[in-house]
Amino acid sequence: NDRVCALPRVQKAGAPGESPTSSPRNEHASPTQQSQRAVRWTLDQSRVAEDRARSFINEATDSLAQLKRDTEAATIATHNSMQKRIKETQDLRRLLDKGISDNATMIARTEHSLAKLRNEMQRQEMVLEHLDKQAKEPLSKFDMRLPEQFREEMRREAEGRIDEQVQATRKNLQILQERSQDAAGLLQTLNTSRRQLLSDSEHKSAARTIDVTCSKLTVTNVEEGSEYGTPKALAAIQVQKPNKK
Repeated sequence: NDRVCALPRVQKAGAPGESPTSSPRNEHASPTQQSQRAVRWTLDQSRVAEDRARSFINEATDSLAQLKRDTEAATIATHNSMQKRIKETQDLRRLLDKGISDNATMIARTEHSLAKLRNEMQRQEMVLEHLDKQAKEPLSKFDMRLPEQFREEMRREAEGRIDEQVQATRKNLQILQERSQDAAGLLQTLNTSRRQLLSDSEHKSAARTIDVTCSKLTVTNVEEGSEYGTPKALAAIQVQKPNKK
């Protein structure tokens, strides 16, 4: 007697519920023949599945290779863009540093000029006060041996000269006051400009820190939680608002 193999019933592709052993031509076949046909049919289906899997694997491999190329190209483009941005930020930072240095020089010179103007104003005020006292000197100051009329004429001449000096001193004092006000206004403008320059410089420094940190990030070290993703690193690159002075 032929031994019957206990094989699972395998359905035909495209004919659900139909197995090789249920075909009309297999009704008169021996159990061994039915078993062999079932095995061949199963092998054929397995080869079809393997071909489909092989095709899928090839397509997936090609897709992954293309994705890798696209990712590398995007990474290079991003890196180049970040390097360009970092350079531009560095150039702006250098310009800001030079502007801050020039601004500090001008502030020092303006403060020095303002101090000189104020000292000169004080000196002119003292001169004016001294002239006012001279203008009130009595007639007895002059030589009493001279005739009174002559002494009176001398006093009028002296008062005229003193008055001219007083007018000139007052005019000089007015000019000094105007220039002092201009210098004070200029100094205020320079200090405001300095605060703005320092604020811009601080922002550019923070922006450069962020750009440099971002340029070092990759898909790998982000997924692995590299040092650039730690709270300490993130806190270091936060932009802090400058304190208003």
